[in-house]
Amino acid sequence: VKYEEELGQAKMLMESREEELCSKRVDILFSNAAKILKNRHLARGWIEWSGQYQRYKRDQSKARVFREAQQRLARPQLAKMFIHWRVVWSTTRQKNKEAQVMSA
Repeated sequence: VKYEEELGQAKMLMESREEELCSKRVDILFSNAAKILKNRHLARGWIEWSGQYQRYKRDQSKARVFREAQQRLARPQLAKMFIHWRVVWSTTRQKNKEAQVMSA
């Protein structure tokens, strides 16, 4: 009889431990799910901001191109001189880079 009582107590102890472990697992799963949802919202926010920023940069680039074209149309001689200077500068720069590579 005493043996059966001890066996019953051991079973109850094991069941309570199993319930404890199960509740801990549920808590861990719940916290992981909460983190995933939180990260999902952060990712959505980042993607939205990134898309807006990329559109902004693209629009700024287009505006710059249009501004430069407008300036070239408004002052063709000045634009022609600037373009000539930029070509000379870029070729000189390229030659200097090639000379550095050859000397190294």
